[in-house]
Amino acid sequence: FATFMQWADEIRSLKIRTNADNPKDARQARLFGAEGIGLCRTEHMFFEKNRILAMRQMILAKSKTDRVIALNKLLPMQQEDFEGIFREMDGLPVTIRFLDPPLHEFVPHGDDEVAVTAYEMGMSFTELKSAVKHLHEANPMLGHRGCRLAISYPEIAQMQTKAVIQAAITVKHEGKTVVPEIMIPLVCDAAELKFVKNIVDTTAQQVMEQYGEVIDYKVGAMVEIPRAALTIDVISKYSDFFSFGTRTVSLKATQQLNLTRPALVNLSKWLVAGLKKQNLKLNLVFVVNTVVTLTPSSSSRTQVSSMFPVPHSVCQLLVLQLHRLKSEAATNHPI
Repeated sequence: FATFMQWADEIRSLKIRTNADNPKDARQARLFGAEGIGLCRTEHMFFEKNRILAMRQMILAKSKTDRVIALNKLLPMQQEDFEGIFREMDGLPVTIRFLDPPLHEFVPHGDDEVAVTAYEMGMSFTELKSAVKHLHEANPMLGHRGCRLAISYPEIAQMQTKAVIQAAITVKHEGKTVVPEIMIPLVCDAAELKFVKNIVDTTAQQVMEQYGEVIDYKVGAMVEIPRAALTIDVISKYSDFFSFGTRTVSLKATQQLNLTRPALVNLSKWLVAGLKKQNLKLNLVFVVNTVVTLTPSSSSRTQVSSMFPVPHSVCQLLVLQLHRLKSEAATNHPI
């Protein structure tokens, strides 16, 4: 197998990234040959037993002041994880997705768990039960989640940006090369990305000035909603790269919009046309069966990462359209 893979390495134009949410997984992925992390889900870092209480305190905070106090507890925990991941990925890109799931996923649900959590937080059972009910999402796929959390509570994006940049500075001081890429999830409109990107850039600049360091980072968008795909040319004005959530886009397009395969073909054509309009040079990355990432690049190499079979619909159609564009206009619009 190793010999066969060595032969493949000699002729391939593909690069492999992995999904990893902690240093252990990042180390193992690199041993397997991963050439970076295409998706680091930051919410996975908050479910551990020693962190979930602080996360719930943040979610259930009644004021911005209380929310910031809880976020300050989470900051060193998240920074520590990023430091470990950056050390393992020395010199390789790490795409970090900011908090994405709806907040009700982090709160207790069963009465026994609600009772224990209420005691830990100094709340009454009834008060916590009511708060949990209030957080329930009728449609978790499109509810109060993703970039909309950062819009409602900018301090969340501020904390995560501080964790990323401070971790990058710490690891840089150790002599390692850090390549952070911050991904804003579930973007639907260019105004959303512009708003959150401004939070990220402002916070990052403040941290870099505080430490007297400069970190070269990127801010991109995760496109999981058909509307974002159809307005990609506008959104691209504020994005350094795109990650296409192929599974989510496929589900929304087929189940919620009732799009047929011909309509998905047109959607993929629209995506490519929008990116072509901005004259972007692109890398294409499949990340562990759920994400396709397009990044502005001076390289004409196509990058593909997949450890498991990827959903065929939007994912395959994007590849077909991009390769069609490459063959038709390679000199003017390299991919």
